Amino acid sequence: MTKGATGVIGGGRMGAAIAAIFAGEGHDVLLVEPSDKIREALPQKLRELQKVRGVDEASADRVQTFAQMPAILAGCARSE
Repeated sequence: MTKGATGVIGGGRMGAAIAAIFAGEGHDVLLVEPSDKIREALPQKLRELQKVRGVDEASADRVQTFAQMPAILAGCARSE
């Protein structure tokens, strides 16, 4: 089964944790965080979260960060 990409808005505690969980489960994650400071700290934070969770720290590499909403997320809609 192919796992799709997941979008996360915000890279604070909750957003980083959500991104880490999805990345650890094999999803590619697109994370939008406007703060340069937070965005720059995310790779290390995600690796630390994966280590605590007992998940391969390299899974943090599945998370791509953006300062603005990428076009790929702008048109996302949930379908039932």
